[in-house]
Formats: sequence, structure tokens, C-alpha cells
Amino acid sequence: MRKRRRHYRAFALSVAGDVRYNLKEATVLSDYLIVSPSLEDFDEFTLKNEASVASSLAAGWSLKFSNILEHDSDPMGSIKKNDWFSLYFRTIMR
Repeated sequence: MRKRRRHYRAFALSVAGDVRYNLKEATVLSDYLIVSPSLEDFDEFTLKNEASVASSLAAGWSLKFSNILEHDSDPMGSIKKNDWFSLYFRTIMR
């Protein structure tokens, strides 16, 4: 039987990357990735990735669409391995 890990990690290592690309003058594509492997067993890790498109609108408004993936290689109990979220934001830029 496989030993279950604890809900916390005393020591952690994270690797992250952030990429942005200006598609047009008012449109930005971006991707943010963070991977956190277990220091006890490198086959166990968590991952979060957020891909988004942001666009400036008229009169200081902006609109952002994001797709977020959260992955846990060894989830506890009834927690799913992959969680997907799709979000959009409307903001006023000053």
C-alpha cells in the first residue's frame, strides 16, 4: 500500500515561468506556469497554469479572459487530479 503524503510540505521547491506577448497594440497574450515537486518523491508534484488574453477597450476599460489548470499528481481522498477554471474580468484602468 502506498504511503499517503501530508497536506503540507515542510520544505518546498517551486519552478515558475511567466511569458507575455503583445499581439497587437491593445491585446496581450500571457501564460504563467508554476510547478512544485515534492522533495521526498519527485513523481509527486502540483502544477498551476494560467493562460489569458487581455485587451484594452475604450474609455479606460479592459477585458481579460483566463483559463486556469490546477493539477495534483497524487490528490487526497475525493479530490480530482485536474481542476479547470475559466474566468473573465472587466476592469477600469486609470
